[in-house]
Amino acid sequence: MESHANHLDRIEDSLSQCLSQSKRPLGLLLGAGCPVSIKVADADGYRPLIPDIAGLTSLVNRSMEASSSEYQALLSRLRDDLDHDPNIEEILSHIRGLAMIVGRQRVHGLDKEAIDQLERAVTTQIMQAVAVDLPSEHTPYDDLAVWSQAVTRHIPIRIFTTNYDLLLEAAFERSSAPFFDGFAGAREPFLDTTAIEADDLPPRWTRIIKLHGSSNWVVRVDRGVVRVPVDGSEERRLIHPSHLKYTESRRMPYLVMFDQLRDFLKRQSATLITLGYSFRDDHINDLLAQGLRANASAKIFGLQYGEFNAYDSAEDLARQNVGLTVMAANGGIDAGRAFELESAADRETKPFKLGDFKEFGHRLMRSVGHTTRTASEIEAVTRGSDEE
Repeated sequence: MESHANHLDRIEDSLSQCLSQSKRPLGLLLGAGCPVSIKVADADGYRPLIPDIAGLTSLVNRSMEASSSEYQALLSRLRDDLDHDPNIEEILSHIRGLAMIVGRQRVHGLDKEAIDQLERAVTTQIMQAVAVDLPSEHTPYDDLAVWSQAVTRHIPIRIFTTNYDLLLEAAFERSSAPFFDGFAGAREPFLDTTAIEADDLPPRWTRIIKLHGSSNWVVRVDRGVVRVPVDGSEERRLIHPSHLKYTESRRMPYLVMFDQLRDFLKRQSATLITLGYSFRDDHINDLLAQGLRANASAKIFGLQYGEFNAYDSAEDLARQNVGLTVMAANGGIDAGRAFELESAADRETKPFKLGDFKEFGHRLMRSVGHTTRTASEIEAVTRGSDEE
């Protein structure tokens, strides 16, 4: 791995230019790491607002193993088959895979009804974990919403997300920032695929595209996909936190949502910035790679939180696609070549911080003349007041 102290400044300058050019197609891809950046108080101190995949897996396993012997047996078999502890995506993928083949027979002693009950129970656990309110304190989601209003755009901003929580929508609503998520109506809004594809709303309306579904989407037999309140009802929500989304996403509405990302990457000079995305979704990775190969003018910035060696999938993808720049705290890959951020002779190492969703939010706010204080800055001010 090469050492280039000037890579950081050059990449950050390039990123700033992409954010400031109003006629450049600009998109953001928000992954599961974004809500993890928001901490809330609990009995043990602080915890993420919504857990990451590992935390969600632990939460579901504790609850399901305590209440279902069938789940215990299924999890034990899956551990043996995979030779590692499966995460919640692998578990739900396995359950849905069994549901596809069971028919009128039994699989591993489970009939169709038992498998269906397991799938519903796991999905319910996931839904309960993501059914949280956006904290009243200012968050990076609020930064994103405020920024979307403050910038002048000739082409609308597109926010793609793999998350099925409602944090993004909540931030835009409390900032009165207009957005379009594909639905039309008031009492029970319906998914309007024609409006999504026509895309003829004003550019100041941010487009929000939920790639894996949402906690407030359900299917009505007579009306198709509709948006409903998150009220704990027994209706099965349209979420796909499993690898089966790869094969099942050819069905609407996932086809429509993924086509939006595919079409975006075809645009001249399209720029996509990923945050909280670990590049472990094969379907999305394939789509990103195809977009870069088909459009030499497209550019993707993969902003990662933590050390570079934690993102093997991102590294592999970036080595094969020069249009993907991956940047982590201590280095990354640019133009297909890896580099480290080491100290130059005349200055100290400057770690890359924009992979932190909070830091990225601060950057957006500064770019439009707003300032926000980091948690450490607020703590310092509070501590100073107390000492006085």
